[in-house]
Amino acid sequence: MPSFSEVPVSLSARSKGAFVGLLVLAATIVCSAVLHFRAMNALQKEVQDKLMRTAMAIAARMDGDLHRTFTDRSQEAGADYEKAMTPLRDALYWRQDGKPLRTDYRYIYTCILKDGEVYFVLDPTPPGRIRPDGIEEKSHIMQPYANASEGLLGTLRTGRPTADRHPYVDQWGTFISGYAPFYDSEGKQAGAVGVDWKAETYAARLDGIHRAWYLQVVICLAAGLLSGVGTALALARRERAEAVWQQAVEETRRNRERWRIMVETLPKPAAHLQDGELWINEPLEKCLGYARGELTSVDQWFTRLRGKDAAEARALYEADRAGGFVRSREIQACTADGTLKHFEVAAHAYGPGEVWLLDDITEEKAYKTRLIAAREEAEAAVRSKGVFLATVSHEIRTPMNGVIGMTNLLIETSLAPHQREMVETIRSSGEALVVVINDILDYSKLESGGMELEAEPFDVRSCVEDCLDLFAGLAAGKGLVLVGAVSPGLPAAIRGDCARLRQVLCNLIGNAIKFTERGEVEVRVSAEEGASATPGALTLHVAVRDTGIGIPAERMDRLFRSFSQADSSTARKYGGTGLGLAISRRLVELMRGSISVESTPGRGSMFSFTFPTTVEPAMAGSPQPPSALAGKRVLLVETHAGWAEATASTLRRIGVVCTVAPDTGRAWAALRSKTSWDLLLVDLQMPGGGLDWWRQVRAEVASPPPALGLSTILSEDVRGETRAAGMARLLQKPVRTAVLWQAATEAIVPERSPSRVPSAAFDGKLADRRPLRILVVEDNPVNRLVTVRLLERFGYRADVVEDGYEAVRMVRDRPYDVVFMDLQMPGLNGYETTRRIGELLPEGRRPWIVALTANAMNDDREHCLRLGMDDYVSKPIRLVDFERALRAVRGPDESAQQLS
Repeated sequence: MPSFSEVPVSLSARSKGAFVGLLVLAATIVCSAVLHFRAMNALQKEVQDKLMRTAMAIAARMDGDLHRTFTDRSQEAGADYEKAMTPLRDALYWRQDGKPLRTDYRYIYTCILKDGEVYFVLDPTPPGRIRPDGIEEKSHIMQPYANASEGLLGTLRTGRPTADRHPYVDQWGTFISGYAPFYDSEGKQAGAVGVDWKAETYAARLDGIHRAWYLQVVICLAAGLLSGVGTALALARRERAEAVWQQAVEETRRNRERWRIMVETLPKPAAHLQDGELWINEPLEKCLGYARGELTSVDQWFTRLRGKDAAEARALYEADRAGGFVRSREIQACTADGTLKHFEVAAHAYGPGEVWLLDDITEEKAYKTRLIAAREEAEAAVRSKGVFLATVSHEIRTPMNGVIGMTNLLIETSLAPHQREMVETIRSSGEALVVVINDILDYSKLESGGMELEAEPFDVRSCVEDCLDLFAGLAAGKGLVLVGAVSPGLPAAIRGDCARLRQVLCNLIGNAIKFTERGEVEVRVSAEEGASATPGALTLHVAVRDTGIGIPAERMDRLFRSFSQADSSTARKYGGTGLGLAISRRLVELMRGSISVESTPGRGSMFSFTFPTTVEPAMAGSPQPPSALAGKRVLLVETHAGWAEATASTLRRIGVVCTVAPDTGRAWAALRSKTSWDLLLVDLQMPGGGLDWWRQVRAEVASPPPALGLSTILSEDVRGETRAAGMARLLQKPVRTAVLWQAATEAIVPERSPSRVPSAAFDGKLADRRPLRILVVEDNPVNRLVTVRLLERFGYRADVVEDGYEAVRMVRDRPYDVVFMDLQMPGLNGYETTRRIGELLPEGRRPWIVALTANAMNDDREHCLRLGMDDYVSKPIRLVDFERALRAVRGPDESAQQLS
């Protein structure tokens, strides 16, 4: 076979060859030119691809949360700055044989966009390098980048990776760069990574392409045969360029998968939606039990997870999407095994796609359901306990009403001393049992959180004096001095719960008397104004001091615990439930106050509490200072300093000139002075005998002033001796303010004395001054007898019926002023009977109805008043409560008239 050079070529063939050669040459030149430009484009894509991949690889290693912390150049010396630059430094250098070598990248850095301006943050370039033009090569934290390229701005604004198509120039030189965003733990863009390639390297690559094209032209001009080789080379380059382009397309697709990759790496259930294609991550697969291939679209998501509710759920999703997913939504989803789970879904839109973040709240929902069920069960238990306690209270109080009522009646009859002692023991034991019942009921109410305090005006002095009256006899029986010292500056009335204040005070006084064998118990009450900015605000201070056994320091922590006592041994001397102080502490805390104790073993204790309140105008019915006593001179002969101070303060508050004589010697000196005395107040139990001293005064003084006796004992013997000695009246210590004012007025100016204030003893002639037609409705025979006998003590005769039906008939047929109504009766109870009476009779004929019940909770009284009853007396019935109820009766034909 001849060689290629030996083949003959005709002229025509040569012409054709020349034509073909020229055609091939022309085609080659044209093709080479085309390939030249495509090669340049391929180079651009290759460079852009390389730069973007490098930037994205660095961005994937960036810590967005740490990056956000760099805000000042001074942080460049810190360890966090060096740690944050590790991905940039690793990309800028690579190692060979353990030595770092410089790559073709000129600079690698991070930038942020703030207020529309670009700022540098991280730059691994060593500091201190200065270019010949005086510019430092390294950028610093928050250094402005005024000449940032459009590609960098686009990445910072849109969050999309990009690269420069052409070199750009800034103050550091000419570069071509690639950029990629990076994110923090919340998925928010924290900044962008920039990678600068040397412009000279890029120019060298471009020069190579140009030289290749020139060479092709020369070769084409030199020989047509080489054009084929050039064409082949060009085709090869084209194929390479196509491969590079395909790689760029694939890389672009991978960039679109960035969000999916991010979702996949999240530790919590999440899903990604873009262009109608749904992608769920592995935690969501495990949570739902569906494979990814089973949930690839929104339709499959709602159809499989929501079932028959798919359309409704889809509509809610579309509404949230239209509103920009401004809030999370709770959904219920059916898993692959049919289990229902609850999720809280927070969706976020980012341009063409969405990311759904799901929190499995199934256990939380179940816990809340169990919590609600437990709360309802607890509330039911509390209600059951309340009903049980009310029932127990009623069942105990009903027979106790008979025990205490009958002993109160029996003790007023003629009894031998030992019989009277036994009756007194029965009565005191019954009353002690009632106290225990009350403590248990109050503690139960406090524990259930059902106790609410009243906020009504009341006279605080009367409240304190009521408590002192209650324990005066007990203190006198033990030979103790019971003193009440109320500050003269105390307002006439304050706002609060009088009953609860009285309960706390009685608990403290009762404890003080119980644990004191000799000496005194002192109650001091004062007020401090200006406790807050509220007009009329003040803080009430109450202290109860005793000279009893005291409390050891190691047992102080037991005092305010429920069912706990300072001495809890089986051989303890003093009894009790251990609830009194616990209840007192809880009540004081409900008053927004605090309680404390100071004690010295063997010397006594002092319990004190404070609470905020407000001053109220003087109440109607409060004792008014008698003007007739102003300027009168009173000599108080009192050996005990506490009683002397309290009594003198009460008198001086109304303008009385009161002089205290602590013994008979100084009393004689005062009497023999030139002072004209209007009244003597004499302690009958002072050394030497106050009554004997008074008899001596009457015998030796020509015109002695009137005298009032003061004593802790008010027995009939003492009363008789006082009257026989010529004293105007006998007063029990501690003396009530109103009683002292009234007694002094009666003794000094009888013609101007006020109407008598009822004493603690019952009024046996009440029926004469206040005749009432009374009906008693009671099914228990013992309680019927007690109620009737108590009414007889006040001089009343009453009609008695045993059930509600008979009561309605009696009220319809006869006019009654007052009906004492038992509440728990078979057939027709007291509430229903009261309702029927109210419906049967017009307002002018309706009698005054007083509830008699063994239920003693506070809300029992409120319940009675809400259902139309006018008053309330709890069993066991006390004489003082019964007298109060009788005095409070309003007849059908009278207006609001209060008995004096």
